[in-house]
Amino acid sequence: MRPAGVPGPLHVSGPADEFSSYASWLPFPFTFPLDGLRMGCMRMEALGREMGLENLWLLLSCWAPEHGATLPTCTFKTLEAAGVMMRVTSQTDRTLIVSSAGNAGAAVLEFGASHATPAIVIVPESARRMMMVSGEPDPAGQLLVCLERATYPDAIRLVGRIVERFGDALVREGGAYNVARRDAMAVPVLRAVQEIGRVPDHYVQAVGSGTGGIAAWEAVMRLGETMRLHLVQNTPFTPMVDAWERGERAVEVMSPREAYERLQKTYSTVLANADPPFGVAGGVFDAVTSTGGDMIAVSNDEARGANALIERHAAIEPFPETGVAAAGLARQVERGRIGAHDVVLLHATGGGLERSIRDLGKTPYPVGLTIEPDDVEAACTAVESYLSRVEPG
Repeated sequence: MRPAGVPGPLHVSGPADEFSSYASWLPFPFTFPLDGLRMGCMRMEALGREMGLENLWLLLSCWAPEHGATLPTCTFKTLEAAGVMMRVTSQTDRTLIVSSAGNAGAAVLEFGASHATPAIVIVPESARRMMMVSGEPDPAGQLLVCLERATYPDAIRLVGRIVERFGDALVREGGAYNVARRDAMAVPVLRAVQEIGRVPDHYVQAVGSGTGGIAAWEAVMRLGETMRLHLVQNTPFTPMVDAWERGERAVEVMSPREAYERLQKTYSTVLANADPPFGVAGGVFDAVTSTGGDMIAVSNDEARGANALIERHAAIEPFPETGVAAAGLARQVERGRIGAHDVVLLHATGGGLERSIRDLGKTPYPVGLTIEPDDVEAACTAVESYLSRVEPG
């Protein structure tokens, strides 16, 4: 993987908190309107004092309108889905199929439903509670498949098998290799740079695949600057931290059973990715190494405690991954890896679900099929039926 753009000035065509203001940065045309996607950023003086930091900023990619954050699916995956769907619809008439741990799937359903765009979303059943959209959904519009007793890698494998069967009709989103995904996920960092007035010294984020960290690294490089990455995982699902601490580029292979057992013990389940783009050229290992950064593992208790801190000081409903990031920040300050006088950007990548349900009138998206992760025939039958309804002609 390599950055999509070249170093140069950033052109912001409208309000700095609006996603659409960064259109010139993004490698796709706006094939449907995206007005109202806003990201908040604010200086956290009281939280900073409690953590021993003089210049702490909180980047809000969530639903917290009072703080300027209005991402309807409550995470920065909202922007990822928007980027992927616009690039797909501008380049092909094939139907998008997505595997997700939860957040990205909810975002694809939201945009698919609101812009009448067909899509197939496959998630572990543990993510079912997150599959909600604004208003009343049309169950014929998008196909949602839930996998019993499964993990995110199970969803990835099933999508691969389905695409083998229907390759002429389906297109995968491409994961971390999709430049539209990475550049769209970088926009919150650019928004923070506009608010702070400079590139921060440190950037702290919880990661599963690590694509958000790669995106932040690439964005700052395109600005001709540097920023130290501190990427955080949630024990016991820490394949990248484990490889980092061994000094190796390759993560250890995790069996489906082991992955599922670890998932059951993990506070932030959306971070449970057993096969992240860690050692590939331009992947997480290169991003963290080139910035002089670090990878950190935090416990469930640490993450819960940090989430309570965020909730008290920022008055938001943080998702578990936000607590994971904040706990990682606290750990790095204690270790002396982040100095008291440094400019620090903590990314709250999700929050505000209950508030968004009230504000947006969200309802659960109907599940089209619930199956075992290895039931390829049932999945293909459902996909074939769905495609017969949505394909033109």
